[in-house]
This record gives sequence, C-alpha cells and structure tokens, in this order.
Amino acid sequence: MYIKLNNGVPEQYSIRQLRKDNPNVSFPKDPPVELLEDWNVYPYTVADKPSITEGQYLTEGQFQKVDGSWVRSWLINDYTAEELEAQKQSKRSDAEMSRYDFALAAANAGYITHAEASQWVVGNAIPQAVQGVLDGLPAEQVGVATMEVLARPTVRRDAPIMVGIAAAFNTDDSGLDALFGI
Repeated sequence: MYIKLNNGVPEQYSIRQLRKDNPNVSFPKDPPVELLEDWNVYPYTVADKPSITEGQYLTEGQFQKVDGSWVRSWLINDYTAEELEAQKQSKRSDAEMSRYDFALAAANAGYITHAEASQWVVGNAIPQAVQGVLDGLPAEQVGVATMEVLARPTVRRDAPIMVGIAAAFNTDDSGLDALFGI
C-alpha cells in the first residue's frame, strides 16, 4: 500500500499507477523504497483499529507521518438517531426465534409461568396473557392468529400480534427486543 505526495498532500497510490503515469520509465518488478521516494511515492501502514462503542463506526482517516513512516489513521463516527432507528428496525424485521426459546424467555422474564410455557411449546395451550390478545382480535382474525400462535414453530419479532403481546406482557418495544436478544 502506497501514497504519493502531490504538492505535499498524501494520496493513496499504487505501483501500477506509478507505471501508468510514467510509461517511458522501466521500473523493477518490486521497486525499492529508495527508488519510490525519488518519485514521491511511499509505503504506508494502517493504524490498529480503535475500540468503538455501540452507536459508532469507523472510517479511514488521513495519512499521517509517524516516526518517519506514513500511517493511515481511523476516524470514529457516530450514527445519527435516524440511522440507529433504521438499524433497530432492520434487526427487528430479521429477529426470529423458536417457539420453545420464546416461551422460555417469556417465562424467565416473568411474563408467563413456566407451566404455561411448557404447554405452549408443545402446542397444547396458549398462555393466558396471549389468549387475552387473541380474544381481543376481530372475529375474522382469531382463527389464523390462533394457529400462528399455537402451531407456528417460530416467533417473529415483527409479527403484527407482537404489539398485542407486548401490551399483554406489560412491556414495550425494549422489553420485546430484550426477549429477542436485540
């Protein structure tokens, strides 16, 4: 990896570009550093990536001369609130877990009993809180929703019924996100 100094400003460069820019010059296959320096071309390294926190990301930074060598730094950037919300929505739309795992997580969180969870997992019964959600649906939606809750092997975070389940569990989006590991 190389840079070229143009009017003292380092720019990413390559040996291939050096040859292209100088077609009448015969460069060795692996030009030595001393020869490259004659053409204002220098090797560089990339700095170790710094640690970042959730809500941050890295981009390549500027070239800097450190102890006589060129190094490309890193910039730490913060996601905007809109970007963070879009990431959360994407995670929610991708989040899915087995009915077993969801029932166990709901029981461990105290939203349903372990006895209800064990019956729900095998498809024998629907937990009381979830049944309350089904009972509140329009009559034409109850049958399909009941089959989804009782027979579908997976539970999706973005399923329409999750709004009602959150209310029945007396939690919010953050509580559901926690159940799904988001």
